[in-house]
Amino acid sequence: MLACLLALVLPVADGAETFEGLGFYLGDPHAHTGVSGDASSTDIGQMECKGTCGAVADLIDTAKGNGLDWLAVTDHVNGNWAPDDLPFMIVQGLLFEADDPMGGFITLPAVELWFMNHEGLLGHKNLYLGASNDELRGIGLEDLRFSGELIRIGDCSNIWDWVETVGDDWGEVMLIAHHPGMPDTMGTTWRCHRGERAARLSPAVEIYSRHGTSLYCPEDYDPLWQGCEADNVVTAAMDPDGHSLRMGFMAGTDSHDTLPGEVCGVDQVRLHPYGGGLTIAVIDDETPFRRDTLFQAIKHSSVYATSGPLLPAVVEYSVGDTILGGMGDVLDVPDGEPLGVELRVPKEHAETITMVELMTHGGAHGMEVDEPGVFRMELPHEEITTWMFPRIQIDGEEWYTKPCEDAGDDRREVVWLSPSYTTQRSFGDTAAPPDTDEPFDSSEPDDNGDDGSCRGGCAWGGAGPAVGLVLVVLGMGELPPDLPERISGQRGRSAGTLRPQSRPLHHLRGPGWDRRRPRRRRHLHLVTPCARS
Repeated sequence: MLACLLALVLPVADGAETFEGLGFYLGDPHAHTGVSGDASSTDIGQMECKGTCGAVADLIDTAKGNGLDWLAVTDHVNGNWAPDDLPFMIVQGLLFEADDPMGGFITLPAVELWFMNHEGLLGHKNLYLGASNDELRGIGLEDLRFSGELIRIGDCSNIWDWVETVGDDWGEVMLIAHHPGMPDTMGTTWRCHRGERAARLSPAVEIYSRHGTSLYCPEDYDPLWQGCEADNVVTAAMDPDGHSLRMGFMAGTDSHDTLPGEVCGVDQVRLHPYGGGLTIAVIDDETPFRRDTLFQAIKHSSVYATSGPLLPAVVEYSVGDTILGGMGDVLDVPDGEPLGVELRVPKEHAETITMVELMTHGGAHGMEVDEPGVFRMELPHEEITTWMFPRIQIDGEEWYTKPCEDAGDDRREVVWLSPSYTTQRSFGDTAAPPDTDEPFDSSEPDDNGDDGSCRGGCAWGGAGPAVGLVLVVLGMGELPPDLPERISGQRGRSAGTLRPQSRPLHHLRGPGWDRRRPRRRRHLHLVTPCARS
């Protein structure tokens, strides 16, 4: 029988690391190329690169060279930095082609959007799509941006109406805020994230990037370099006396130099002061590593943030011998019972860890070493709050075999696990806010003196004409041989060819890249019963 002659080989999650039956996948969910008007590449872009920038043609090799298992390129699609159709669709085509589950590298289609009303402060957010290449066949630039290039909206519900429309047309989507703690228009208004729709469509938040850390204000690790707004930080969003939001944690580089995954260096275009972070996705070791499983990991808080180190970590919360849950779970703690917390990491990494704390709404609680790679504590019932997460501090000089030059004298690296939530309401917690899409008053004119339609002459660049060949690019067909050269002249972008650079790949890796494991692939072989006879 033919079936008896076939050996089925399926990829399984091996991750950059495996630990306790789980695969830990390192990714950059927030990276830009020269397609963004405020970014640069050596082969496309109009911003000056003051140091080393990467090439769009080398994008995937750079990501892999920096140890990544997955990548989302989030070029701007509205506002001042909106691109023309052609360069945007070229990059999207390259990313579609690079999605390779059998080879162990995943791309997650994404764009960055900016939302404002007359009050500002609605923030920057990344839109991620979870559908397959076939399901996304034919998608174009106009499908991925709200109201063309405009950034103005009427109220919060307009955002979620639009995201749902994108989902209806193109499959599962999510919209994730980044650098939310920043002041002015770059920060996040969390009341826009209240309600069932926002919870479903915005299940995570990017807490760390080259802008700094948005968890606390003030923050003791890489504070936001442009200042922080206390009402905008993530702990304010999770505050049970405020918005009481539940979100997983992510981190990205937010690089603008076409060097995705580069955390041991600072941005040479926007001159951000920090190296930025990455996100670790946790997937069961026997689950295939694909775009849809990665998407689900983000959606269900099976991800956590790191300033760079790929440190596998597992947390368990328990009462007595009963395990209540782990990272991202909602814990139902019996009345009066203390909560046991156990964090485990691979023994070979334990010596690099300098501190483990359980962060809660009530403050930080130190966790003690029980044995190599195991940290434990017991939280008294009266100190259990609505959210908690472990924060792990690492000696960067011990972790990296070469100096990781990510600016400043602080050589700490930090890992933040996604929060777990409880049904407890301690410390005078009040009732959670209602599930509503809170509207804004949109009757006042915007900064352009009109209704937001840009008739007053906004300085936002216009989108170029639709390009017929974009469907070929996103339809997974062959790229026309002359396509790279056709970028030349697009909105003043320079160096109009997409050519591989002669620079050795190791120049694109962080100085400590060799601490990351060589890429490897394992497979699950399924053998039919008759094949064994």
